[in-house]
Amino acid sequence: MNPVKPAVLITGAGTGIGAATAHTFSKWGFPVILNGRRREKLEYTAKSLSGPVLIVDADVSQPQGIAHLVSTALKKMDVGILINNAGVFEPVSFVKSTDEQWDKTLEVNLLGPVRLTRA
Repeated sequence: MNPVKPAVLITGAGTGIGAATAHTFSKWGFPVILNGRRREKLEYTAKSLSGPVLIVDADVSQPQGIAHLVSTALKKMDVGILINNAGVFEPVSFVKSTDEQWDKTLEVNLLGPVRLTRA
């Protein structure tokens, strides 16, 4: 008898580390929820996975994006694991960086995971 595994919600799952994490959990038999802002990247990742996959395109830097992600994921799957992987990086020197660049970085890399984990 195989125990039912909880779904793994992965932000930033369309490329890079997020996509690789999705492949690993899918290979281990976990249902996977792919999140990101670019649906075409999420669909590309989903095509190479085995087992149950749910795509939820939403911006985790925005509270309404998080609300959409959480409500959709919880309606469709039994979420038990959260991988806060989404992130941005602006390749600019500190001296030349702008407040807008810092705001975006903090929204995605800090507040997004905090808000999503609380939700």
